Order: sequence, then structure tokens, then C-alpha cells
Amino acid sequence: MSSLENIPQGFRQLGGMPQRSPDFVASIIYIVAYALLIPFAGYRLAVRRTRINTLLRPILVIATRIAAFVVRAIQAADGKATSYGLYTAEQVLLLVGFVPLCEPLLSLTRYHIRRHTVPMQQGPGKMKTKSRAEHALAFFELVLLTALALAGCVGSQAGSTLSDSGQLVSLRIERYAMYGLTLGVIVCAPLFASFMTLRCELPRPPVLFLYGCALLVGVPAIYGLCIAIYPISPVSQGGKLGFYLLSCLPEFLCTAVYLGVDLEATFEINEGPWKRRAQRKMRKDTWTGAFVSRRSTNRNDDEYFRAHPSTFDVSYTGGMEPNNPYGDVPTSSSRAEGSPIVLSNPSYF
Repeated sequence: MSSLENIPQGFRQLGGMPQRSPDFVASIIYIVAYALLIPFAGYRLAVRRTRINTLLRPILVIATRIAAFVVRAIQAADGKATSYGLYTAEQVLLLVGFVPLCEPLLSLTRYHIRRHTVPMQQGPGKMKTKSRAEHALAFFELVLLTALALAGCVGSQAGSTLSDSGQLVSLRIERYAMYGLTLGVIVCAPLFASFMTLRCELPRPPVLFLYGCALLVGVPAIYGLCIAIYPISPVSQGGKLGFYLLSCLPEFLCTAVYLGVDLEATFEINEGPWKRRAQRKMRKDTWTGAFVSRRSTNRNDDEYFRAHPSTFDVSYTGGMEPNNPYGDVPTSSSRAEGSPIVLSNPSYF
């Protein structure tokens, strides 16, 4: 234990030191708020169409935030604001729980730019090479994993800063890097989606959704970076108000948006696995004819693959035409009557 008077100068941990007023009441409010999101998460997971991997991130955020505010409420109620173990647990949950909230920006961007890709006949054993867009998204994911590792490192050493002021200097660069990397991903993801939307003529409403989510998660990142550069008193009432309004509230709203919006319908997420399965069957030479969108079949994919290996006439070979990537029948405006359709798969760049 360490008293508030012994807190080293320049203390800059997220949320400051929990006290009964106002931290106890605020923590209870956020515990209840996040608990109210659990039924929405359960509904999304219960419905097969909306049961997507992207929802695991906001669900993880709900779990970490409830745990963090429970620990924070315990500290505020029992007067254990400077307990090393509790305070370290709180900081780990607060910092590590923020990064998964940013990852859907990348995964949803990937689903969005895949709209214009069409599996094509490549012959057995020929593998499809990744595009530069996929490499760019993989790089952003690596950056986010680095930020996650830094968050865990900074949070795990939070308790030691209460008694060792030398730790403040050693953790400063790590905090700068963590928030800087996270903020870079938050900014680049919607910009990258905008670039691909303009280049490939993709729908624009999903990009606006990405910008809205990026704005919500960007506010806590900027707030965390600001208090890392300009530390405030850990018992300041104004600082605590800023923490709950500029960090906790946008995180809650972004989590609610992820669960409230039908992401599968907005980004056509289920179409991606269908395309990958079609591409694998094309590589094994077990798929004949042109690619058909799963949405156009409205059937279970396994059943459709078995019963309808090709929806089109066998005289049609190759992929779909670029101006009709998801149509049920090929257009004939750009080909002579009776000639086969032989097209290459459009690339991201």
C-alpha cells in the first residue's frame, strides 16, 4: 500500500487514482451500461447470419470493461486506491481492452474491399497470390498487435510506479508508442477504405460507418496520448471527468454501434467465406462454370455446392464480367453472341 501523498510527481496512469467520489458511482454506471449490451451480443451470436468473428472483439471489450470497472469500484469503495495488485489489474484491463475495439476497423475494411473480387478458374494446384491491399491490411494488423503488447507491458508495470518514480520515465516512451500506433491504425483504416472505394467503385455507406467508428475510438486514443504527454493530478476531479467522458463514453458508444448495426448486411461478410470455398474448388478443378454469389443462391453453401456445381451453361468459362461481378447471369453487352466469357480476376490495385 502507498498513500496518496507518496504518489510520485508526474504520475500519468489512465483514470488517475480511484476515490469514492466520483469513481464509485461512475464505475457502477458503466458496469450497468456494459451489462445492458450483453443481450444484444447474445442476439447477434444466436442468429446464424449475424454470427461473425468480428463480433468477438466488442464482446471481449464488454468483458474487460466490466472487469475493469468492478476492480475500480472495489478500490473506490474499500479505500484501496493504491493497492499494487488491484491497481495493476485495473490498468491492464483498461489499456489492453482498448486495442480490440480498434481491430474491427481493419477486418471490416477487408470485407469491404473484397466486394469487387471474383474467384476465377486457375487450374489444379495453382495458388492465388495475395494482393498489395491484403499485405497492407496485414501490416496494419501487425502494428495493432505491437500496440497490444505495449499495452500489456505498460499496464503490468503500473503498480510499480506508485513506489518507484524511475519507472515513470521508462514507461513514458512505451505509452507514447502504444497510443501513437493505435491512433495511426485508427486514422489509416478508413482512409484506406476510402481509397479502395473510389478506385473500385464500391458502395460508400460502409465507409461512412468506418469513419464514424474511427471517430469514436479516436477520441480515447487522443485523450490517452494527451495525458501521457501532459500528466494531470491523479486525484483531480476535472481529470476524472475527462476520463469518463472522453475515454469511457466513446468506447461504450463504439461497442454499442458494433453490436447494434447489422455488420453482415452492411459489409457482406458472409460472401467472403463463400468466395474462398469457391476458389478452393476451382483450384481443385471441382467447380465448373462461372462464379455465383451466395446471396443470389439463398441456399446453404454445402447443399448448393453438391446439388448445383454450375448455375450457368457449360459453354461459359472463366469469371464474371467486371461490370457484373455479382449478377446471376452474365451480361452480353460487351461480347458477341455465342462467344465464351473468359475474364481475369480483378485485382485490388
